[in-house]
Amino acid sequence: MKLALMNDWLLLEKKQKKIKTVGGLELSGSVQEEMDSGLAEVELIGDEVKTIKVADVVFYHEYDAKEIFVEGKKKWLLSEKNVLGRFLN
Repeated sequence: MKLALMNDWLLLEKKQKKIKTVGGLELSGSVQEEMDSGLAEVELIGDEVKTIKVADVVFYHEYDAKEIFVEGKKKWLLSEKNVLGRFLN
């Protein structure tokens, strides 16, 4: 089943990266999750999205996103107006 988003909605997948301390210790999953909570890659965009593209990495306030499951995988829905910024390559 194919998903199409309406209006200015974005479908996000949170980025997971390994975080090491200055001393070289790798942080545990719960600490990493908290630090990465507002960082995600855009997987799909609605038809009214103007400034964000698929594959952009965006940051946002974690409470603005709505958690959903798509084909058994955890994803997040976020309105474009709630994006705080995006990383430029």
